[in-house]
Amino acid sequence: MVCYCAQLPRLPTRTRVLVLQHPRERRVGIGTARMAQLALPNSVLRVGIDFSADPVVTATLAGAAPSYLLFPGPEARDVRELALAQPITLVVVDGTWSQARTLVRVNPALAALPRLAFTPLRPSDYDRIR
Repeated sequence: MVCYCAQLPRLPTRTRVLVLQHPRERRVGIGTARMAQLALPNSVLRVGIDFSADPVVTATLAGAAPSYLLFPGPEARDVRELALAQPITLVVVDGTWSQARTLVRVNPALAALPRLAFTPLRPSDYDRIR
């Protein structure tokens, strides 16, 4: 096993990042959610499926900063369209597409959040190499 912790940059942001990870994703070796939590000092990682009774998630979503769900869809706004005068809370679901959709579906508080998405400036090479 190799520890990458010392190699991760620290990226302070005004944005509070709440990462909600599907339990099956926790076993994936790459562990990008854990990497993000270590790199972003203003982030929280919670693991589960139903977060309706999670006090950390509930308190974060009820905080003063507006919350947005980073999840694609027809109603999602491109993150570059936001003119942010104040810090926000960005909720990120971590898992396969199926697991991520389950997290959003099972948690009405997440599904009710305004959605953000990243629109690439050019097509990804990912599909080409798959």
